[in-house]
Amino acid sequence: MVDNLMITGLLLKNKLLTNQEKENNFRQALQAEAEKSGCVFFEDIENGIELETSDMIGWDMFGFLIPKELEEIFQIDWEKDNTEPWDSFLVSEHVSIKDDQLVIVFNSIP
Repeated sequence: MVDNLMITGLLLKNKLLTNQEKENNFRQALQAEAEKSGCVFFEDIENGIELETSDMIGWDMFGFLIPKELEEIFQIDWEKDNTEPWDSFLVSEHVSIKDDQLVIVFNSIP
């Protein structure tokens, strides 16, 4: 008996993804990387397409890397476009491929 997950994985791997699906895959990977630090990433400024694969479109950008415990408070200011008090959480994000693996790096902005 073949594992259903394996079949699903094979079907997804062979499916042509739309650009929106590829961008969503990148955003999910981006949030997963932020979560490793106990944070949520809020996109602010995109720097154009840096990487495109068969299942992902990614780009470098600037944004806010907010600790999960401050997410709700930040969200209120974010929706009011009042992010200046949060400038210490502003980061640059860089995406690349190394040894066939996606690499996402957040760098503090001095």
